[in-house]
Amino acid sequence: RRNAWAARIARYFAYCVDGGILGERFTFPLLLQSLSRLSSEMDSSMNAVIDFLLHVKHRDDWKINYFLEKEKSITLTALAKDPDNFTRFSFNDVIMRHLLSEGFVENELKKRP
Repeated sequence: RRNAWAARIARYFAYCVDGGILGERFTFPLLLQSLSRLSSEMDSSMNAVIDFLLHVKHRDDWKINYFLEKEKSITLTALAKDPDNFTRFSFNDVIMRHLLSEGFVENELKKRP
């Protein structure tokens, strides 16, 4: 149940960041485009935010809250490295679409071999 609540919060935050509050003045693609200007310290913090908004979790497994139990969390990079993960895990499709269209996933995979 706790993970279901965290998933709803992540989806709501994703809505807010993707134009839900300020409309076209602040959207998730604009946020992604500005990431290149951040320091490496802020970059890791923003990756944690993106991982939360994406909210990767095992399909049909609501018992584990992957964001409270960090050793079990699934990052975007781990998800993208194995194509079979896309059938075993679910995620926020709107955020994933933005990450793919803005080239964020490709850049992350280039950074981390």
